[in-house]
Amino acid sequence: MRVIQVTMHDAPRGARAPLWKAQRPGRGATINLRPADAANAVERVLRNGPLPAGQQALLAALYEAGQAGLTAFELATVLDRNEQQLGRMLARLAQRVRRTPGAAMLQRPGITLILDITPVDGEWRYKLRGVTRKALDAHKPEWL
Repeated sequence: MRVIQVTMHDAPRGARAPLWKAQRPGRGATINLRPADAANAVERVLRNGPLPAGQQALLAALYEAGQAGLTAFELATVLDRNEQQLGRMLARLAQRVRRTPGAAMLQRPGITLILDITPVDGEWRYKLRGVTRKALDAHKPEWL
């Protein structure tokens, strides 16, 4: 596999920087979180109204996968969805995080508050963050 690095200077005319790289006002600053703050934020997200069945299944699958986690393909297969449907499910979970009072002001205002997402061998690997696992262990929901 050959990797080619392209800067915006080299990009074709009219190309824009990816949205995840765009610096918007208020998004560049990070706040140092104490572990208790992160745990509190995760618990708020999990208790912010009923958790949809798809998100319950997503968290349960990642809980069972443990520290190994699952690739996007494996996760979609376990959830009986295609990768596009999985992407929408993850987007709705990120939206839940952003809409939870008190969680949006943290340094991880999206899905990375709950999930650890890393590239491994050209694929995204998803696993629960330690603080999310502890929150689920502490309250042990019936769907887990």
